[in-house]
Amino acid sequence: MPATAAASSAEALYAKWGRLAVFFTPTIVSGVLKMQYSQFLVWNFVVGSVYVLSVGPAAYGVGKVSASEQDAASLAALFIGLAIAAGFAVLAAGYYRRRRARRLPGGASPPEVSEGSP
Repeated sequence: MPATAAASSAEALYAKWGRLAVFFTPTIVSGVLKMQYSQFLVWNFVVGSVYVLSVGPAAYGVGKVSASEQDAASLAALFIGLAIAAGFAVLAAGYYRRRRARRLPGGASPPEVSEGSP
């Protein structure tokens, strides 16, 4: 993929997701697209925190369960990690919906697509 195509797709991702795009792109993309350092610092901290607090316990729990050595603590770690990931996914979806509603003219909701329409 040429560099210009990669840059344009990254710009489209940032236009669609806003600051949440830090979750989906490498760090260098934020620099190339000139994201404010203070915003990047906060959002990168959030990314790291969510990753550590969700993947760490979930991986520990999955490892214990797959080795048939599960106990209450490992199952709790698994469920806590999954709950943190699911909770953040819900928060991110809400952020995306609010961001999309602000971008629509007049605060109108997006057009509904019915199943029978072409």
